[in-house]
Amino acid sequence: MKPGTATLQFRRAAVQGASPAELVVLLYDTYVGDLERAIEAMRKGEIEALAGELKHALRVVDQLAAFLDTTNGGEAAKSLSLFYEMARGKIIEAQVTSNPDILEEQIRLFQDVRQAWRNVRSAASGAPLSARV
Repeated sequence: MKPGTATLQFRRAAVQGASPAELVVLLYDTYVGDLERAIEAMRKGEIEALAGELKHALRVVDQLAAFLDTTNGGEAAKSLSLFYEMARGKIIEAQVTSNPDILEEQIRLFQDVRQAWRNVRSAASGAPLSARV
């Protein structure tokens, strides 16, 4: 079995039993991994790999945005919506300018927000959490 297959199977198992907050944390982890690989590809001049990683990162942001309920989620959902919109713009800016610093800043921002989601997950351990924010 290839390492990639084992990793994929592990991720599937993690997703199947995850709470909504845990799914958000997993998506944040995926986004950060995409950007880390994009930075590496950018520095090596691997344009095709860079484009693939950034494309996937954009899909992850789209999925995160799809989780939001801006009608009932209050200011938190509205703020996250703006945060995800900004992330999309920064991904495009980084690709156009070939500037890895933009992606590194995105990683820092997403890691900070990820920690907040981990806190939500910890606070809700055992308690049902709405899938909508």
